[in-house]
Amino acid sequence: MAAAAAAGFLPQQSSSRAPPPAIPHSLPPVANLPPSSASRTRAPLSGGGALAHQRALSPPAVPPGAPNPRTTVPGLYSATGFDIMGVLAKVATRANPQVSIGPVDMSCSFVVSDARKPDQPILYVSETFERLTGYSSADCVGRNCRFLQSPDGLVNEGSHRRYTDNATVAQLKTELMAKRECQFTLINYRKGGEPFINLITIIPISWERDDEVSYFVGFQVDLVEQPNAIMQRMRDGTYVVNYQVAEAPVAVPRMVGVGAANDDRGTGPTGGGVEGQSTTLTGHFAMDVTDLVGVRDPTEAANLFYRALVDQVDFIHVLSLRGVLLYVSQDCQRVLEYSEAELVGRSLSEFCHPGDLVSVMRELKESSNGVHPVNMVYRIRRKNSGYMWMEVSGKCTQGEKAKGKKFVVLTGREKPVVRVHRNDIVRAGGVNDVDMWAKLALEGLFLHVSTDAQALVGFTATELVGKSLLDLVHIDDLAQLRRALDLVRQANVVTLPHRIKNKKGEYLQVMSAFVPGNSATAGDVRFALHRCTDVVDARQVAQGLQAFAANEVVEDTDDLFDVLSPVRCTSWQYELHQLRLQNRRLRAEIEEMDASVRGKKRRGGNKDASANSSAAAAAAANGGGS
Repeated sequence: MAAAAAAGFLPQQSSSRAPPPAIPHSLPPVANLPPSSASRTRAPLSGGGALAHQRALSPPAVPPGAPNPRTTVPGLYSATGFDIMGVLAKVATRANPQVSIGPVDMSCSFVVSDARKPDQPILYVSETFERLTGYSSADCVGRNCRFLQSPDGLVNEGSHRRYTDNATVAQLKTELMAKRECQFTLINYRKGGEPFINLITIIPISWERDDEVSYFVGFQVDLVEQPNAIMQRMRDGTYVVNYQVAEAPVAVPRMVGVGAANDDRGTGPTGGGVEGQSTTLTGHFAMDVTDLVGVRDPTEAANLFYRALVDQVDFIHVLSLRGVLLYVSQDCQRVLEYSEAELVGRSLSEFCHPGDLVSVMRELKESSNGVHPVNMVYRIRRKNSGYMWMEVSGKCTQGEKAKGKKFVVLTGREKPVVRVHRNDIVRAGGVNDVDMWAKLALEGLFLHVSTDAQALVGFTATELVGKSLLDLVHIDDLAQLRRALDLVRQANVVTLPHRIKNKKGEYLQVMSAFVPGNSATAGDVRFALHRCTDVVDARQVAQGLQAFAANEVVEDTDDLFDVLSPVRCTSWQYELHQLRLQNRRLRAEIEEMDASVRGKKRRGGNKDASANSSAAAAAAANGGGS
């Protein structure tokens, strides 16, 4: 057991060849174990009943005559004879590790799956994994780990993932097929549907034969609840993680209306609720909303409230300061695909993207003073269509009583995210130094304009917003521009040369590219991304005419705005900060390169001046001697 000894689990023994890990005939006392193991002797799965059905999966057997390990150190080995300590020893002493991991022991959250069987069924899950995910061993053994990728735990092999990053899942599968060590960050779901950000590290290990991968050992860390688990970041982008935890985050079952949740759910605008009963806040809550706009008459208040609900295109909802949904309007079915009964009484953490949850809860807490309004953008999970960006705004208010509970009244609407692919930009002529970028309504109205517009057309961004592009285009080009916008409505990428009027009243020859802004499906396009650049080369005009005539739909490939993907694990604040740091590094590199070029030019100039001086001196000397 040289491998186990090296891992610090067993006394070291000399051996010329490392045999397959097996249960030793004698175990060290608890006091001689590493501190992390000695202080935690809880069993991942104590007793034989919980894992009795694992025997059919043929785990490594206990050598004949080996003592029962539970009599000495409870929990180090499963009742079926699966050598968990040997597995961890293999992980700790593997040759040529590709992913650096921190210390591991029985307190870690991990699973072991069979790499030799179809679909890699789970053989063993640790007790910490059960607490982290809410799934028991009986729920997991015999299944593939992909069930964690869906709130309901139902995911078919090869299906498109709606509730997590499909591209990351594909990369993960590629690494598993190649039987390579890997580490990924992925949105997973606890039993009951609550999402969490899972830092997954998978280590393949051999068992009977060194040239065959027998098992995959997967370690998990909840990056929202355990951010301190990250020890350091490696140059290759992977993390060294402390998988040892004293207490893993517990998957809390959902409670509605009564019990421990009464602080939020029972003292809100409607009073208490009963489990299984939908809580509605119609007449009474109408007064709470209309009080904000100064309406005191009960009848008028109720009429205004109901009219607002009927005519409102936004999703009205009320949250407690702890994030519990106290009220939702009927528009929740249209916006989030949930019924009112499915939302009221549940925590926002069950639907909010785990990467955005911290900032959302902080915003709710800071709104409690009632001074600052709530304005935030975050990702929320729909019932059937996956995550979407939602923009919400509102204000914190208080109940009628002097010491009434505070709650936050919010309106929310979907926030479409721009999707632009590199092929679209290349097809439109690439990126130039002076480009005007704008967000256009499909009727040609400027919704947003970049600051570079002034360099191209002389108008500031503020002067253009609210105006129509059709008012600036030459009258002879209007028909083609209208046709281009119609084609964009059908999810086509269009490149069009035309003339545009600048602030001086002069017409410039420009090249415009129109890209569907939020969808690649005809009929779903809501706005267009417009790129306008000055044309100085007649060949660009000809290429633009050819592209305009072709009107081909560009393939859905590399998205320039992938950092805003709804299923991306990180928050947009983090991504924006990373872009700032990256731009700062790029600027520093450019300045360094410019300084180097300037230095070379100065040195070259000095050499030329010195050579000229030497030549002049030589010429003078020759002339003087003749």
